[in-house]
Amino acid sequence: MKPLVTVIGTCRVHDPLKKMEDKGLLKLNNNPINQFVHNTDEIIQRISLLTNNIEYPENLKKFIFDESKFFNSPTFEFEDSDIIIIEVSSGKMVSFGNHHLQMNRLVEYVKNDKANDFKKWMRKIRRKTKDGQIYEPFEGEELSENPFKMLNQLNLSLQNIETLSNAIKEILHLTNKKIIIVNHINLPKYDGTTLSSREDLCLNIEILSNELGFDLFNPTKIITMKGRGDILKDNGKDINHYSNNGLQIIGHKLIKKINNKISKMELKENKI
Repeated sequence: MKPLVTVIGTCRVHDPLKKMEDKGLLKLNNNPINQFVHNTDEIIQRISLLTNNIEYPENLKKFIFDESKFFNSPTFEFEDSDIIIIEVSSGKMVSFGNHHLQMNRLVEYVKNDKANDFKKWMRKIRRKTKDGQIYEPFEGEELSENPFKMLNQLNLSLQNIETLSNAIKEILHLTNKKIIIVNHINLPKYDGTTLSSREDLCLNIEILSNELGFDLFNPTKIITMKGRGDILKDNGKDINHYSNNGLQIIGHKLIKKINNKISKMELKENKI
């Protein structure tokens, strides 16, 4: 039987597995409201949405979802999935109160506001994220539309291995351990520049995979073996997106990992 798979992450997991569905190798448990997420706080929030149908304040939706696709229409219940593929691709945490936002949506919002100094705003949010900022909204407070006032209302931090460990433990609990976690592409830029925050995140996830015992899919090993020019867009210069050939290769590697994981779970259940 084809495995029923839920995917939580970015295009780096959604697109390869869509290719595999098109080939008839799996069935995706889709829901239009399950759009791209990046960090573990967003992932936990997304799982809560898929299982409990929680609501969000209207003025925050644009920092969480593509509003043109904001509707909940599951193909299957989340719990019906045989396996859940979860990509953790960022350790930059941003929230307003109890609601976890997407950094890239905040950045895009400010970038499109021509009345503000975008470069100055970016310098400030990078600094505040690195240093950490805790803010507790008063009851009924809304996130400001003014980008610079907004900055002072956000909870901002870089995730460390301890908070990452606690989050993954919660994800394992929420998914009944039916998960494969996927790392980001951990390669230097084409000019040799390294991304230290991405390296730290990927290393921490590998360490925790050994400590906590979850299955990890590391695309970097495949890219290194096959060659970045063949797997990544723009002849290997784009370290965030796969080429068409890369989507096929990563998709086939993922489906092999999925089938192995399901076989192990079934063997364990039979022994019990």
